[in-house]
Amino acid sequence: MTGRASVLLLAVCALAHLHHVKGAPPLPDELFPGDGRVTAATVTLARLQGGSNALQGRLEIQMGGAWSAVCSAGFGQEEARVACRQAGLAGGAVSNSFPSGRLPFAVANIVCRGNEPNLAACKYSLTSACPGGKPAGLVCQKPAIVAVRLVRTQDQFTSGRRLAGYMPHASTPYIPVSPYAPGPESGFDPLNSPSPSPYSPSPSPSPYNAPSPAPSPDEGLAGRVEVLLSGNRWGTVCGTGFSDAVAQVVCRMAGLSGGRALRAGAYGAGNDPVRVGALKCNGGERNLTLCQYALQPDCDHSRDAAVQCTTPPPMPLRLVNGKRTRDYKGRLEVKIGGRWGTVCSAGGFNAAAARAVCAKLGLQGGRLHLGSDFGTTSLPILLAGVSCANGREPELSACLYSTNTAKCKHGQDVGVVCSRPSVESITLTPAKNVPGGFYGKKAFAVVKLISGKYGKVCRDGVTNKEARVICAQAGLVGGTLLPSTVVEPSSIVGYDRLLTNLRCQGSELSLTGCKYKLGGRCPSGKSVAVRCASGKLTKVRLVGGTSARSGRVEVMYGGRWVSVCPGPNDCFWCPPASVSGKTICRQLGLAFSKLADFGVGTTPFAIGDLFCERNAWDVAPSLQDCSFTTSASARSCLTYDGSGQRKPLGVVCTQPKINAVSLADTPDCPNCSPNTHAFVLVGLTSGVYGKVCRDGFNAKSAGVVCRQAGFKAGTLLPATTTEPESMAGLKFVVGSVRCAGTERYLAACPSRLQSTCASGKAAVIKCQGR
Repeated sequence: MTGRASVLLLAVCALAHLHHVKGAPPLPDELFPGDGRVTAATVTLARLQGGSNALQGRLEIQMGGAWSAVCSAGFGQEEARVACRQAGLAGGAVSNSFPSGRLPFAVANIVCRGNEPNLAACKYSLTSACPGGKPAGLVCQKPAIVAVRLVRTQDQFTSGRRLAGYMPHASTPYIPVSPYAPGPESGFDPLNSPSPSPYSPSPSPSPYNAPSPAPSPDEGLAGRVEVLLSGNRWGTVCGTGFSDAVAQVVCRMAGLSGGRALRAGAYGAGNDPVRVGALKCNGGERNLTLCQYALQPDCDHSRDAAVQCTTPPPMPLRLVNGKRTRDYKGRLEVKIGGRWGTVCSAGGFNAAAARAVCAKLGLQGGRLHLGSDFGTTSLPILLAGVSCANGREPELSACLYSTNTAKCKHGQDVGVVCSRPSVESITLTPAKNVPGGFYGKKAFAVVKLISGKYGKVCRDGVTNKEARVICAQAGLVGGTLLPSTVVEPSSIVGYDRLLTNLRCQGSELSLTGCKYKLGGRCPSGKSVAVRCASGKLTKVRLVGGTSARSGRVEVMYGGRWVSVCPGPNDCFWCPPASVSGKTICRQLGLAFSKLADFGVGTTPFAIGDLFCERNAWDVAPSLQDCSFTTSASARSCLTYDGSGQRKPLGVVCTQPKINAVSLADTPDCPNCSPNTHAFVLVGLTSGVYGKVCRDGFNAKSAGVVCRQAGFKAGTLLPATTTEPESMAGLKFVVGSVRCAGTERYLAACPSRLQSTCASGKAAVIKCQGR
């Protein structure tokens, strides 16, 4: 499409909107570069070609749907690591020994820090020139298999990172149901175990004693094997040579037991590529990364591997003799064959096993500790050499372990230290009898712990300080404690009061930062209900960037600056460009360039899942129109470790420029042809749309606008010309326009961005000749 035709099309669209709304919408900054130049393409894919295996070769990238080569000039170790990461591999070393291909060069002078998720986040030049004519070459390493999932027609089970739409365990999982009470000193007796006499020779039971629910009939869990490679790439496994030994490791990694290889293709074809083949295990590995395997096998989806697993047998466990029950630690004891016993650290007890223990008890964290620090016991030693795959196993029996404990002594007993489960999120359930109450504003607080358990908050001792924190974590502001006379809705009557003795300073943004007990007594028998007000994001700033127009995004929330975790439409390398990023830059009066990594920062809190609804111009009107959450999982970018795509949101903005021009017909000439007697309206790359100040705007400038709109010439109309109603509410955005008269576009003329105009008059022109 020619520049002239483009301007005419845009003018028609803009005028149509001007007749329907007071303030004209922002124009799409993708349509016109303004100065006629082609904007930079984005690297969307990377691959290795010409190597002896899938781990090495000449680097080729895809931009705008076309593949091209990368020049080796300036390509170093940091760039190699990023390129390998984008290719779905690990490591990264430079090797220029691979032959040149037939593709043209398109990119040179790539500069990366090494921690970017892909090459699109690096700096690079678009050029067909390559000094030396050598393509960049790489030698990468085999990626780890970090998770597996079993996929079948109706049910999908995932181990590893939890994904939307997938359950982390089987359809009949053994999920911990312990209420995690604070202990006998508060009058609570642990589940299934009454508090013994202090003079009893039997061991003191821990309040963190997780009984396993009664097992359901073991139907066996089967499905197509899909694996997640480091770099967040799912794929299927070639079933050729897939053995029962491999199936056992797959089931173990999925938090299940057993393992039998089924006929290849038994559960249909996957949608993701066949990424792994030639898997060889001995059956005793705790995960597939320890087995032998090849990448990108010559195998189609008709051979996708499938397995049948079984549910792991229940293995109740507890932590015993912690000095204080709220310390969440103690000697680990398990129940096998109807008797309790200890676990020996001889032969190993890995970190994943400690995490699995804490998760089973509904707690967080998990680290090994010397069991003898928690007293002595006469119980038998039942297990040794426990090794789990990932710490998310529903039962310790799903891990590797040995029952050969003949050489173990009680001085080698395993102890485990967990941490208090944090409050992941808060839901406000509307109260029954609050006059004028409405959903989400005057309601009872229902908390969700990181362990997945839901419950209410005991009212005893709670003040407006705690109410403010509850409202803040719910994504609202304000916070007033409602009277105890409000009536709970029937939907939460059956919930336990999970949190007791809640005490906050009032400045926290999450209950996790407050003091509280899990479970325990609630003398009043009343739950917390609060009154909140709507929360809106109004202030934003950029921190840690190389200029005032770039940096990590921080927003004002709850009276303090906090970071922002990316939302569902903020992919660092996926088109379309970030709607949230565009909205943030626009709020700062700037234009959006790209998302970027500016580190984690020092803010102790973050809002998450920032979602700015995309409109026809791919940008939200303002940050106030964006939604967000405050759940613990949504704030996970604060603990970003350099892998994956979850990191605090950062943007690079640019000084906005004129990228579109349209004309609004004056009512003073009703019989004139369209656009011949009209006011000049401009759209900026920031998404802002408005008027041009008449001051300094001369006949030469009018001629440039008219030619850009498809006319032959143009002059100024008098300042007394009447503005159309469609311009009501529009503000001045550009002034001091000084065209020489030879420019093809208004954007090529000198001008200033300004929101004021001394004369208060907008530029209006008369165009002539088609």
